[in-house]
Amino acid sequence: MELAEDKQWRVRQAIIEYIPLLATQIGVQFFDEKLGALCMSWLGDTVFSIREAATINLKRLTDVFGVDWARATIIPKVLGMGEHPNYLYRMTTIFAITVSICGRLLCRSLCEQTMASSLNVQIIRDTVLDAALSLANDPIPNIRFNVAKCLETLAGVLGGSAEGQEVVQRRIIPALKKLQEDSDADVRWVAASTQLGIATDGCALTGISLRKRWSGRRGMR
Repeated sequence: MELAEDKQWRVRQAIIEYIPLLATQIGVQFFDEKLGALCMSWLGDTVFSIREAATINLKRLTDVFGVDWARATIIPKVLGMGEHPNYLYRMTTIFAITVSICGRLLCRSLCEQTMASSLNVQIIRDTVLDAALSLANDPIPNIRFNVAKCLETLAGVLGGSAEGQEVVQRRIIPALKKLQEDSDADVRWVAASTQLGIATDGCALTGISLRKRWSGRRGMR
């Protein structure tokens, strides 16, 4: 526990990377009681590399404990950070939605060859999407920029079912159209590119296509 809070960020990062392996050995109940709060605290670290590692750690923990565990334990805490007065916490919320929550659902769906199950649509529609859309009005342009990127990932998870596609057309596309009127040029560009990407790729974007689309543009810093 002392090393997990070490002043040297590389030490903290090494501990974070070890957590998923430890989780497989100690079980979900012990993890939630002893390590859950610590893992969440890393999301608010002052060092970006630690926040990034903490977000990826949540994805790996979801691989270990399952989507139902994440929905009950992790997602509410992550989404709650979207209302934090510090913009870094709000940015981490978007990053966590994109990488941990949707990344896990998208990867699982690709492996199953069905782009989105009813559970995936329910999680996005009932919990995650509201948090992302609320941050589309954030005063920080970089957050609005990354919201547009996040919406493309959400569309990728939702696009494999008729129900999900309806959510995309009814809620995600209007939000992107609004962002195309943003005062920030980069936000307008990414919103337009995202909407075009959804239309072109049929809401079924892979991690490779996402990386190509955003290469060289403003990142989640």
